[in-house]
Amino acid sequence: MPSHMPQGSYRRLALTQPPGFLRLLPRVAAGVLFVLCTAALVLPVSTIAGAAVFTFTRLASTNNSSKYGEPVIFIADVLWEGSASTPTGTVTFTDGTKVLGNVSLDSNCRAALTSSSLAAGSHSIVATYVPADPLLFSGSSTSFTQNVASTTASTTLASTPNPSTFGQPVTFAATVKGNRHCHLHRWR
Repeated sequence: MPSHMPQGSYRRLALTQPPGFLRLLPRVAAGVLFVLCTAALVLPVSTIAGAAVFTFTRLASTNNSSKYGEPVIFIADVLWEGSASTPTGTVTFTDGTKVLGNVSLDSNCRAALTSSSLAAGSHSIVATYVPADPLLFSGSSTSFTQNVASTTASTTLASTPNPSTFGQPVTFAATVKGNRHCHLHRWR
């Protein structure tokens, strides 16, 4: 036993291979080498040189600060350095970790998403451009803070009959009104 190993009892592990394993090993290694070599040969020169066109994503909304329940349109523009072609692909809009939607770029390299489901508060909206051909264009993303104001609510309470007499059944109705919603609750 080598001197650098601690004293004690050791067992030699026996490694077993399935029948024919050693005959198969050179073929597997040759296949992996073939895939690696041919993949390098078919990659365009622009990818090897890192020549994908740089893009920049710009994001804005049509209504900042919006009110709860109001529709907000998020608009992402994809800009790029001079090139003969135009970027294509999609923009993924997210609110934190929640995906709001994926929208294809139009002919003006713009993607728009409408949302009216944002809760009251501050939202970090991110637009991520995913190019259709990452060998030609780089992906890019940007963030934007969308503020959503809470709605004002009013509550009214009514009783029927009013006035009432002792022992008489009374029905109470509470109505809660917000900017877009109205809820009526009755108790007896």
